[in-house]
Amino acid sequence: MWRAIWLTSLLLVSCRSQKPEEPITKFAQTGPDRRPLSSLFLEEILGLSIDCPATTYDTAEGEKKLLAQPFIKWAQCSLLDGGTFVVDYTVRAPIAWLADFDNIAFDVEGHLFPITPYLTPKKLPALYLGIDAIDFAAPLSGPRVNLGRAVLDFLAGPAFTHLDIDTVDVSSALAPSLGRREIVVILKHRAARHFLRLTPDRYKRQLENYLNLSLGAGPPYKELLQSDKVIDLRLEGLGFVQDISIN
Repeated sequence: MWRAIWLTSLLLVSCRSQKPEEPITKFAQTGPDRRPLSSLFLEEILGLSIDCPATTYDTAEGEKKLLAQPFIKWAQCSLLDGGTFVVDYTVRAPIAWLADFDNIAFDVEGHLFPITPYLTPKKLPALYLGIDAIDFAAPLSGPRVNLGRAVLDFLAGPAFTHLDIDTVDVSSALAPSLGRREIVVILKHRAARHFLRLTPDRYKRQLENYLNLSLGAGPPYKELLQSDKVIDLRLEGLGFVQDISIN
């Protein structure tokens, strides 16, 4: 795969060397994205200093330092003749926020990582699991995670492209009491927000029923789009609509 290289100073192309004959005075980063992390930040992680340039560096140890950052997925360090240190790396691509915590997103593999101030802020849907602890060393897993991901995947289908997916809440989807089990999906439809109450085992059919309800041509369908509403679709063939006022 072609990869572009961005330099903080002139890059002299040469062969890789673990022990350059001159101090490390130049730094370069390369990868599939254009400078997702600042060079100064990468230098800080690696312990490189322009004021006190090193003449040797353990690149394997540098790679470990980079991979210890939860938002870095892959990294390789190289030393080139001419005193140039090169970091080739990829950052994790977030697919959703973990709504249980502030500023925590996860990628398609379930790995957790902060966004601000390290990566560019993203507009993402949020998944609420109802958990109070996380482990950056282990990807998200478990029945609620699998269910929440499945709902997000279904909402990413072409039928929902006109809607803004705000939140999927599966915190009560596996409650011991059958009467308390539900999924709450918050969708933004034009100027309105719709809080959909769904059942864990029939949410796909119920979301399709919501589309039929919200895409109708005349009353009462148009009225749905004027204000925030709770729409309970848990009973087969029925939809209970309640106006709400949320600041």
